[in-house]
Amino acid sequence: MTISFHEAMQKGKSRLDVFYSLIRNLLSAFFLWGVASVNPAMSADWIFFKGSSLLQECEKSSFVCSVYVIGVTDSSQIMDSLRRPNEEKYFCLPVGAEGSQLAAVTIKWLRDHPEQLHYPAATLVITSMAQAFPCN
Repeated sequence: MTISFHEAMQKGKSRLDVFYSLIRNLLSAFFLWGVASVNPAMSADWIFFKGSSLLQECEKSSFVCSVYVIGVTDSSQIMDSLRRPNEEKYFCLPVGAEGSQLAAVTIKWLRDHPEQLHYPAATLVITSMAQAFPCN
């Protein structure tokens, strides 16, 4: 669920919290822009962080896993906010969802779908979020 600056202020969030959220979202957008601008002639193995690699990293470090999953979900929500009003969002996170919860959802989905691990990790994170947190 994405809320506006004014809604965030009405819900008791401080200006600093809203500012940090904005900065995090802008950094995610720049990250997506950077990934999108990579030369498509390069090897797909170099461009994509695959699901199998994400699962290995998540099993080694919950911090790295959470940071990656949060980055992908934030980036996806930025892209959702740029959609036309009649276009559906990929997923709707519950208010108060934390990075560790999102990482746990992703890890479970990756373990339950080993046949999908050759796909890009970001795509699999979005798929896991969409199945766990569909928009009603």
